[in-house]
Amino acid sequence: MPVELFKRIDLDLLMPDFRDRWLELVARCASRGAIYCALSGWRTQGEQMFEWSKGRTTPGPHAGEAGYGPLGQTVTKAKAWESAHNFGIAGDCVRVVNGIRRWEVPFYNELAEEAPHVGLMTGARWQDFDHVQVPGFVTCDDLAPLTAIMKNGGNIQDCWNIVLSRWQPAPVCA
Repeated sequence: MPVELFKRIDLDLLMPDFRDRWLELVARCASRGAIYCALSGWRTQGEQMFEWSKGRTTPGPHAGEAGYGPLGQTVTKAKAWESAHNFGIAGDCVRVVNGIRRWEVPFYNELAEEAPHVGLMTGARWQDFDHVQVPGFVTCDDLAPLTAIMKNGGNIQDCWNIVLSRWQPAPVCA
């Protein structure tokens, strides 16, 4: 079942260890009655900058609504090369309840509770509750070695090798 919940994204662009653990995370949440569908995974630098511009230079969520500015709400603080999405080690998902996408914080409790059991983390710490990623690659400093590889002509597998050398997740817990 989890793979069909990921049909919006290209699973082949995600680091295999991250992808498998994200699938396991979604399966664990589903076993608790919480269904999450993937919205985004790997992003190009252009896609990341497009997401960053929302609410800043282009309309974002809630644009023009009461309580929000004319451009609405920002989507991300991360520009290109400042996001784990740019390296295939992060993804975003949405909770679906009775066919309706739910964004309210309580709908992400299961995701936050189950993520550590599969060696992942959510973005709850910085109020990005639908975000899932490999721990230890959150800040620009954390991502700097990966960025350097890509900017100097390396490839994504080189980045994933660094991630794997630093990420020591526990085996998936029952």
